[in-house]
Amino acid sequence: MPTMRDRLHATLRAREYLEAALCCLTGALLFFRGPLLLRHDYHIPYDLEGYHLPLLSFIGDCLREYGQLPWWNPYTYMGEPFFGNVQAAMFYPATLPAVLAANALLGRVTLWCVEALLAAHVVWAGVGAYLLLRKLGTEHRASIAGAMIFCLGAFFASQAQHLGAVCAAAWLPWFLAALRRLEERTDWPSVALAAISLALMILAGSRRPGCRPCSSVPSCISTGVGSATRFWNGGRTGAGWRCYWPSCPWGYCCRLCVGFRAAKWPADQLPTGVPPPRLSAASRWRP
Repeated sequence: MPTMRDRLHATLRAREYLEAALCCLTGALLFFRGPLLLRHDYHIPYDLEGYHLPLLSFIGDCLREYGQLPWWNPYTYMGEPFFGNVQAAMFYPATLPAVLAANALLGRVTLWCVEALLAAHVVWAGVGAYLLLRKLGTEHRASIAGAMIFCLGAFFASQAQHLGAVCAAAWLPWFLAALRRLEERTDWPSVALAAISLALMILAGSRRPGCRPCSSVPSCISTGVGSATRFWNGGRTGAGWRCYWPSCPWGYCCRLCVGFRAAKWPADQLPTGVPPPRLSAASRWRP
């Protein structure tokens, strides 16, 4: 049964996490004050407006007009599988709630909705960086400073037009924190957290941060070498399989993540008899 000291410690930690989240939220609002607060005068240009907005608008229009997800894209060349496009991120957990909320509140997906989704992931990246730094033993205020530097630093500032890259990078500190937990606890819940965070990096719509770490040949080799090394050291120290255990979950984590990713590829086998929705110019570009 938790004591009064344990409850006080848990309350203080909850306040620290809340303070870190508020700092990241404030920093994101100041950083994106133009697109979010002055949307009629400022917006994020280039790929966010010209590529990611039409993808999300297509999902929103199909849900609004036909009540189902768009499996086929008839507008590119002679047509192609839509949900097979990794940058459409149709199976990313944040995509459908954002699209449904935009349809319910604004009647369509606008550029402001996409910018708000991007800003929310910047905040999420800051909270994850704070969690990671705290797990590494960093002091509270230093962790907040590190989280602000990460989420408002060069990568997120330069990649603001690439929604998939920002969403995938937002899960990177959460994945590293899950690996830290896996190293400390070596249990199956830690394996699940690491696998889910790694899968979300892939489903977010950017292949570079997610696919290569889990499916490349060097990763498989390093996993095998690490497992053999741990087992050898465990045999020499008498720990046996207890030393081998931390590396086994990492291998299962990679395999589970690849299994999640494989769900996106059977797009070619689906029927495509649904007529395409009529897209208005307003729903495709400016709010």
